[in-house]
Amino acid sequence: MDRIDALLRLVMCRGIGPLRGKEILERCGDPAALFALEARALEARTGLPPPLAARLRDPALQRAAQRERAEASRRGVALVPVGDPRYPPLLAHAPAHPLILWVWGEPPPHDAPPVAVIGTRRASAYGRRQAVRLVRELAAYDLPIVSGLARGIDRIAHEEALRAGTFTIAVLGSGIGRLYPPEHAALAGRIARAGAVLSELPLFTAPRAYHFPRRNRIIAGLSIGVLVVEGGTRSGTMITARHAAEQGRLVFAVPGPIDSSGSSGVNALLRDGAVLTTSAEDVLAEFGELYRLLKSRRRVCALPPLTPLESAVLDALPSGPVAPDAAAAALGRPIGDVLGAITALEIKGRLHRSGNTLERLE
Repeated sequence: MDRIDALLRLVMCRGIGPLRGKEILERCGDPAALFALEARALEARTGLPPPLAARLRDPALQRAAQRERAEASRRGVALVPVGDPRYPPLLAHAPAHPLILWVWGEPPPHDAPPVAVIGTRRASAYGRRQAVRLVRELAAYDLPIVSGLARGIDRIAHEEALRAGTFTIAVLGSGIGRLYPPEHAALAGRIARAGAVLSELPLFTAPRAYHFPRRNRIIAGLSIGVLVVEGGTRSGTMITARHAAEQGRLVFAVPGPIDSSGSSGVNALLRDGAVLTTSAEDVLAEFGELYRLLKSRRRVCALPPLTPLESAVLDALPSGPVAPDAAAAALGRPIGDVLGAITALEIKGRLHRSGNTLERLE
């Protein structure tokens, strides 16, 4: 039995979470040596109660871990244990870090510190515009972008990072074999080809409500700082911000309208000392020498060029939400001609579609 097999058994054993698993490793050192111990010796060495120690030694658990490893290999998902050179260094020093990561794609690079960009699933037009702009600005410094693959701000963060050619990391609250939300499966595939999709959960673990607050500590732990674009006071976004503060990470917040419930959380963060953020420069300025290094390699991220029809569609849209047929009517063009341009503008990050309405993102 090697280290990965042993860690899989620890992680997959019901009743042993990240903190208890970390305590066992600190007591015992080599996890593989645990499973050579007799029952009483295992209890004494780990401090586990007899029922939990028995569960850890159950041959069925060993077989389940072997199946998990084989299936991960078949799917091209890497198992990256803590202590492996590929394990994210910032996360390795965070409390309650995962003992093992399931990684679909490339392990995160170590040459630039990631920044998390998070926010509400019900993003307003204002929040969407700020997320697009800020991720584009951060991407100019080749900073990896971390988020949670959720609807709303998370999706925008990943999509804009991909458009800019910047590494992006999606952290799941489910197993990689049970992507959530399911409508983001195609996005997850694009991320895996140009970045990384991570989970601390076995492949086919279904999404559960309690997984997402736990997932949020990983988003914070991976990152040098957490940028909150939009979020209410009682939201998962605020949980991530709290994890960031507890882990000694800087929290950045985009100020929002004072009468918007969707901005009540970020405005509260600002009141409590978060860094007021209106540009990527506000984020980078907090990191001193690192900022100077990154500024020296800043690149210009040009937006994809538009066709004449795409430009005309964009110019015809008002500042607020509008239906596609209204845009076609404003141009005096058949709706069929305009729909292709609308789809292209979405792909190029210039429009956001919600239901049957469109909105400019700049």
